[in-house]
Amino acid sequence: MARKEGGWLTNMQMQKLVYIAHGYHLGVLGAPLFRDRVYAWQFGPVIPRLYDALKIWGADFVKKRLETLTPPIKPDTAEWKVIEVVWAGYGNFSGPELSAMTHKPGSPWALAWEPGKKNPIPDDTIEAYYRQLINASGIPEQPVAG
Repeated sequence: MARKEGGWLTNMQMQKLVYIAHGYHLGVLGAPLFRDRVYAWQFGPVIPRLYDALKIWGADFVKKRLETLTPPIKPDTAEWKVIEVVWAGYGNFSGPELSAMTHKPGSPWALAWEPGKKNPIPDDTIEAYYRQLINASGIPEQPVAG
């Protein structure tokens, strides 16, 4: 979506946007967007396999398409719609801004984070949090504390 708009995303933006899309997918559809576990790392929620694929880019823009083991999500599906809505609401934020959104008190990251540890963030915790955000304000066209 970023490339279609003539832009690029940083490693951190991609990590946080994928996490936020996963959260809204759980909150709206009650099912995970992907199978990997999310962990509470020092700088926010992280999907380790995605992190490993992106770390070569450091803080720079990721300028290569990532390979996946699963087929891409097709347009005109519920999954794609959630991703589009998340992109519309969150796609223009920087990595640090997105990170701050995922660090709010009471967020799934805040509940799982312990200094020096990389604890898993259970999908049911993510789902409950995003369902609460959706119930409070609907699916965002503008960002909601994620």
